[in-house]
Amino acid sequence: MVQTLNAQVFTKLWQLIVPDEVMANTCLIVMGSEGRGEQIMRTDQDNALIIRDGYTHPDLAQFADTFNSYLATLGYPLCDGNIMMTNPMWRQPLKPFTAQINLWFRNSDPMHGIYLSAILDAEYVCGDESLLTQVRQHLKLAHQQADPMFVRQFARAALQFGDVNQWWQKFVPLLGGKSASSDIDLKKAGIFPLVHGIRTLALENNVLDVPSTKRV
Repeated sequence: MVQTLNAQVFTKLWQLIVPDEVMANTCLIVMGSEGRGEQIMRTDQDNALIIRDGYTHPDLAQFADTFNSYLATLGYPLCDGNIMMTNPMWRQPLKPFTAQINLWFRNSDPMHGIYLSAILDAEYVCGDESLLTQVRQHLKLAHQQADPMFVRQFARAALQFGDVNQWWQKFVPLLGGKSASSDIDLKKAGIFPLVHGIRTLALENNVLDVPSTKRV
């Protein structure tokens, strides 16, 4: 329900900002927990704009800036990682967008894994949905052409947050023992490894047409 309401807010805002021709030639998507439909509260922004090849509009950058700024005013914080359509990397025509995906599959830069995770979580909001469909189709092709060991490297991100594999030690005080810290970061030690593990399995098996387990 929250995901549906948020999508309606995003769609209405985009409709108020851009002319009909921009709506018809672009596809607004959300990513992260918004794309997966997991959140029960407003989360920070993770969005992108896929543009039809050959289409241009002189005010696209301004439209994107206005959209992200107004969402922040409405209570959706700006993304610290700048995964938003104000970033030119997340506001591109289809062909350059898919070429960028190829780069993410070939490069071992940790940030590329984050970017790939984001686009794997992409969900349609408004505009021409066929543009997102083509991106998802390209993800399968790019994965098929990638190094067979890529998935193993991609999966390692689930363990990137330090001592998450020692999370069980946090329960020692409950058993009468002593622990240096009883704090547990549920997102890093619990939710993220689960989400990224499922995302990796989906990638490995080319289940890329949906971003959430609720629809599989």
